[in-house]
Amino acid sequence: MERENKSKAELIYELDYLHKKTEEYEAVKRRSEKERIELVKANRSLRTLSDCNQILVRAKEEIKFMQDICNILTTTGGYKLAWVGYAEDDENKSVRPVAYSGFEEGYLELANVTWADNPRGKGPVGTSIRNKTYHITPDTNADAAFLPWREDAVKRGYNSVISLPLIYKNKCYGALAIYSSEVNYFDKYEVDLLIELAQDLSYGINVLRNEIRREKFEHDLKISEENYRKLIEISPNAIAVHSDGKFVYINKAGIKLIGAYNPEDIIGLPALNIVHPDYKKKVIERMSKIQSGTDVEAIEEKFVRLDGKIIDVMVAACRMMYKGKEAVQVVVSDITELKRIETDLRQSEERFRSIFENAPIGMYRTSPDGTIIMANRAFMQMLGYSSFDEFLKLNMYSIYNDVKD
Repeated sequence: MERENKSKAELIYELDYLHKKTEEYEAVKRRSEKERIELVKANRSLRTLSDCNQILVRAKEEIKFMQDICNILTTTGGYKLAWVGYAEDDENKSVRPVAYSGFEEGYLELANVTWADNPRGKGPVGTSIRNKTYHITPDTNADAAFLPWREDAVKRGYNSVISLPLIYKNKCYGALAIYSSEVNYFDKYEVDLLIELAQDLSYGINVLRNEIRREKFEHDLKISEENYRKLIEISPNAIAVHSDGKFVYINKAGIKLIGAYNPEDIIGLPALNIVHPDYKKKVIERMSKIQSGTDVEAIEEKFVRLDGKIIDVMVAACRMMYKGKEAVQVVVSDITELKRIETDLRQSEERFRSIFENAPIGMYRTSPDGTIIMANRAFMQMLGYSSFDEFLKLNMYSIYNDVKD
């Protein structure tokens, strides 16, 4: 009887031992399965991040870049839905969807998400934009802040959400929202990887926008340069550029002014070669000032044309960059004819004054009010004056007995 009882006790012990071992095995099995799932999840997340980085390297266009990222998140990443929304600066502070992928079924059209501090701005997307940090809704069925979207989200199997702000240099462009079919899906490891992804996405957006701005700037600059070149080419003034003391550009008017036939006759020629010897020292000093950054006024010079003819010119000059090198641009007007006219006018005035002053008859000129402007010697003698300064004190109306005369 004792032996039989002992056998039962041993059997109970063995069964209890077996039960404990079975529980330990099941616990190990569950832990192993959990670790396997986490490992699969981690590998999937890393592969998703890697694929997204490949997209970033090849990205050329902003919206397509974001669409490709969303596609990877729902295919490689296995998420239910991924979308990118831009934070608008309108009155409602709306969030405008610009790309999405996954099981959407009209959800975004109904979402009406904002980043304002109101019920439709207190969900994960609005909160992450407003606070500039990630926001997780671990259970869409339980989170009160998610109430405006709960019914539509549950219908589509969105059970947890993470929203990550797209920030670059403290400017928030919008947010990347990712939806999972599992409750409490976004653990710390997953969040860290998604934060890195959002940072890469933000960087990519900024790079693409800078590239667009750069391309626009280059396009506008090219058009501006083309327009400027056209203006220079049709300018009636001679315009030339010299660098390291030699001509590197000259327009059609400049070719004509110098007496050349084509640009090749001038390009490469030392700029001082066309300056008259009497002006070379002055021009050298002037060029030194320009190259040091000092502004200089336009001056009159003399040029010696290629045919040896000397011409009078007015020259304005300034420092500039030409094809990546420091240079001096000069704008030249031919004033030879003007100088001739000035000389003729001066000589004519001198002849007139000589005739006026030496005329044997009295001559004078007054203003309408009778003020004497000029009078010759014969006229002053007629009135008994020898000093012109004294004569100027008179008013012609005072000489006449009757002003009407």
